[in-house]
Amino acid sequence: MAVYFYLLEEAYNLTSLSYLPVTVFIIYNTAFCIGMGPIPWTIIAELFPIHLKGVAVCIIGFVGWLLSFTVMKCYQNFETWLGAYTVFLFLGVTSVVCMAGVWFLVPDTRGMSLLDIQQRLKVANLVYLSTGSVMSWPSPTLPKLRGSITPEEGSWIGALSGLGAAAGPFLVAASLDTLGRKMTLLIDGFIFLVSWIILLSSRHLAAIYIARVVGGIGVGASFCAASLYTAEIADDAVRGALGSVNQVFSGVGMLIQYSVGPYVGYTTLVVVSACVTLLFALVFAFMPESPYHLVNKGHILKAEEVIRWVRHNPPQQLVDKEIAEIEVICCWNICSYQYRQLSTYVYPTANQADNIIIASSNA
Repeated sequence: MAVYFYLLEEAYNLTSLSYLPVTVFIIYNTAFCIGMGPIPWTIIAELFPIHLKGVAVCIIGFVGWLLSFTVMKCYQNFETWLGAYTVFLFLGVTSVVCMAGVWFLVPDTRGMSLLDIQQRLKVANLVYLSTGSVMSWPSPTLPKLRGSITPEEGSWIGALSGLGAAAGPFLVAASLDTLGRKMTLLIDGFIFLVSWIILLSSRHLAAIYIARVVGGIGVGASFCAASLYTAEIADDAVRGALGSVNQVFSGVGMLIQYSVGPYVGYTTLVVVSACVTLLFALVFAFMPESPYHLVNKGHILKAEEVIRWVRHNPPQQLVDKEIAEIEVICCWNICSYQYRQLSTYVYPTANQADNIIIASSNA
């Protein structure tokens, strides 16, 4: 794309290459949905210990969505100042740096249990229908608002969901460990529903801004909570595949907006989007809580029931084995954390020891 825009700005005749931007866009989205879209969220849920998962995923989600908001809001300014080819060249260099970082720094987790990874369900992904709807809603809607808003106001309508998504992970961080993964996802569905209700009740610009921020909060929260839930409830053999389904559902949510939006009015599109959220809430309400959360809270019998349900009633020895693995993970994470805290006092570092000696001598 950088080369294309460079040649375009140099007044080359690119009529024969007019198909290139659309082709590159399709290739980019396909590659994103296969790799950088779903896989990082799955790996994040696998790598961090259970008592840090919620906080870690929320911090990473905040940084990612803050950068997304920055790109969406400032792209036009960057293109005006630097030129489109410079902007795409920078994005290309960033992708190369990202690939190098993944190659050298990210461990491969294929075939490993969560315990192995830390030591060395498609229903949940229905929430991504709402994330795709929220992110793509401005595309068919802004033309309907043309004449009542300025281009600058339109750019804010498109970008504010990214700002809300940056705040979303922090707003659900506490509920992931206290209320649980399931309740957090249901709350997330309620947040999406509130955003659609605001859009349905008023077309005032301030109301649209608020609704976009609220919807963005739901987007940021869903990527954190759903990735954790999927990683913890899925079997090791299918965890990666289930984690990748999130981009499929997100794409379907976008497809709903793009295919329905141009042919219906403002109100009808909002109602259709709200129905998508209600579909998730009604179906997911019958799903169980994560067995990792249940074991971490001491509800062993409930965790066994969940494992029997999601594993299609396996033999009792397999249930006992998985419960034992989860208990080891929870115990190992907690004991490891407590050991590190204790070792700070029992086995101080050299600098800490020097400080203790100096303090003793001064006394």
